Amino acid sequence: IALVFQNPEFQFVTNTVADEIAYSLKWEKISKGHRAQRIADITAQFELEPFLGRHPYQLSMGQKRRLSVAISIIQGQKLLLLDEPTFGLDARSTFAMLEQLEQLRAQGTTILMVTHDANIVNHFSSRVWLIHEGRLVKDSKEEVMTTCS
Repeated sequence: IALVFQNPEFQFVTNTVADEIAYSLKWEKISKGHRAQRIADITAQFELEPFLGRHPYQLSMGQKRRLSVAISIIQGQKLLLLDEPTFGLDARSTFAMLEQLEQLRAQGTTILMVTHDANIVNHFSSRVWLIHEGRLVKDSKEEVMTTCS
């Protein structure tokens, strides 16, 4: 299971982007070469190569968001819990993030995402739970949202 916080800074524990990406692989029993390849792949996938030597707090909000998702999926977790994973992303980055998440879903990853964006819900969800005042008010497999509040 991996969790992506709404505020990405809450999940950073190292002093560089490179160390942050490598951190969760630290205890896996894989060769250095395989580890390096996975790091290179995820770095390229999330367009983080130029920032490897920077402190995660020095990144823009969109870069932090991409880093937080990258470090959450690098181990191939089968369940992702995402709290507003597109917050702070421009339109291009939002679409790219959602496409990457859709690829993971198609490969068997279960994704539970909290969002207020009706477009995301209507175009990328396979099931919707509508929560109002802390209570489940709708459980649907159909397009159910025109606005979120």
